[in-house]
Amino acid sequence: MKANSLFVAILAVAFIVLLLLLGIVGVILLARKQRLSQQLKEANLQSRINDVNFAALRSQMNPHFIFNCLNSIKLYTEQNNNEAASEYLSMFAQLIRSSLDNARREKVILSEEIATIELYLRLEAMRFKEKLLYEVAVDKNVDVDFIELPPMMIQPYIENAIWHGLMHKKEGGNINVHFAQLDNNSLLQITITDNGIGRLKAAELKSKTAEKHKSYGTQITGERIALINEKYQLSAEVKTTDLYNDLSQPSGTLITIKLPIK
Repeated sequence: MKANSLFVAILAVAFIVLLLLLGIVGVILLARKQRLSQQLKEANLQSRINDVNFAALRSQMNPHFIFNCLNSIKLYTEQNNNEAASEYLSMFAQLIRSSLDNARREKVILSEEIATIELYLRLEAMRFKEKLLYEVAVDKNVDVDFIELPPMMIQPYIENAIWHGLMHKKEGGNINVHFAQLDNNSLLQITITDNGIGRLKAAELKSKTAEKHKSYGTQITGERIALINEKYQLSAEVKTTDLYNDLSQPSGTLITIKLPIK
């Protein structure tokens, strides 16, 4: 009788141990499944970021821009202005190299992004021959050698301002790019202001002409910001504000980009 009771007790203990082992195995398998699922999600997200980064590079180095740069070099050469042609070619080569280098990186330091922006603006200012004036201002409290941000995020908005806001103005126009740190230096704010014809007038002119140039850079940048927010749990945002003069006439556009600093 005692032997039977002992046997039953052993079976009960063995059954409990078996249940515990099965529970442990189940938890391990579930954790592994969740980990694999998270890894697949992260891999898919990174793949989407890589795709949109490549699209950003293509939009920045679009054939229209490259053709205009090469055409400017040709014109300087035909005018026997070899110094200007050499300077323009050198800056163009630097911009291409910088864009290709940055396209392989997830983030760049702010000083490098500013240098690329200034290079792009100098090229466009030379091409428009004094019709385009620009200023890049950085507040003293902005640590340009510490802050990191995704590359090629600002240039598409500058290009958009030139092509759709300023190129239709006979007297030329201005672009101001300003960098500031807000909220106890936890937020990087970038503003791009132009005194162009405004979005409404630009849309009207575009609908009335057979304009072939299309800028997809701002749309791509919006997609990049959404993916970066998803990956890093950030709240980066871009806001577009139409500007008006005292007579309530369109007087330009203001782009505000806010990037949390982590």
